[in-house]
Amino acid sequence: MKILAPVNKAAEVDTLADAGADELYCGMLPPEWKRLYSNVVSPNRREWSSANLGGPEELAAVAERAHRRGLRLLFTLNALYTEAQYPLVREAVAAARAAKADALVVADLGLLLELGRDSGLELHLSTGGTVFNAEAARFYQGLGVKRVTVPRHLQPAETAALIRDCPGLEFEVFALNSGCKNIDGFCTFLHGTSELRYGSLWRAAKRLNFDRFLLGLLKRAGLAGNLGLAGVDSPCLHNYRISVERSADKTAAQAETLERNLAAYFSLLSGADPCAACRAAEFQAMGVHGLKIVGRNYSTGQKAADVRFLKAVLAAPGRARQLYREHYGSDCRRLCYYPE
Repeated sequence: MKILAPVNKAAEVDTLADAGADELYCGMLPPEWKRLYSNVVSPNRREWSSANLGGPEELAAVAERAHRRGLRLLFTLNALYTEAQYPLVREAVAAARAAKADALVVADLGLLLELGRDSGLELHLSTGGTVFNAEAARFYQGLGVKRVTVPRHLQPAETAALIRDCPGLEFEVFALNSGCKNIDGFCTFLHGTSELRYGSLWRAAKRLNFDRFLLGLLKRAGLAGNLGLAGVDSPCLHNYRISVERSADKTAAQAETLERNLAAYFSLLSGADPCAACRAAEFQAMGVHGLKIVGRNYSTGQKAADVRFLKAVLAAPGRARQLYREHYGSDCRRLCYYPE
């Protein structure tokens, strides 16, 4: 079973290769895209500059280093696009071909149809493609998709059924970081507003992983399970509020209850980094192709530590919780991707 690690600059490729990564994946946010659409609408579901390569030259450098170290490189173009955006999307596809990327990770059905089976790039389906059953998986397989990223909300038994019912398809699952209560393919929240509002301050916080650091302190203090600590009224901790629309068929009391539930549902800990290491042996036995680490904007050190951790777990799957403590200096607090 492979370990897939995120990358956002060429300088970290060797570090991730030394740590034991088998495949890398990356995205690109070119200046022309930012000029036309800003950070609010990303071509790859990661709207922060710190999570992306800046252009084709950086992509080519990452691909060259990855291939020199024997790693495959997957290029993400996994947003949903308007017709006006397609010229820039086509430029990004051309850049991926020129860089000799090994695969394109796609969610947009129109882009899949346009690329077709003779795109010159292996096609993978993003979690944004929302494959929850074998019928959906076989539909995308018929469009030339070779690999499917399984949505976070499928339990291991459901993933096993997909693998059993879809011979010839590869499947990868999320294994570390950035849990989300929403389904990626159905989520319409805008994630790029904070960088626009806070500018260099936000970029610095992302580069330093300040949010991860704060969550780590809460975990070490034994508070990671207490969602009441930091209820908020914004989705995914964004800098805009959500409210319940008042209507004739909804009483004020009902609306207030819904708003309280939203505040409890999304909290400072909603994005806490979950883990699936305890299920690694189960995934390997069922034939999962790879364990995917989330966090393109994370520091190189954090990415390498995550790769080393999963590598150790695959070598000794029965020691996942002990290995977590050894690698990260705290208990996992059972923040599980796939709770039993």
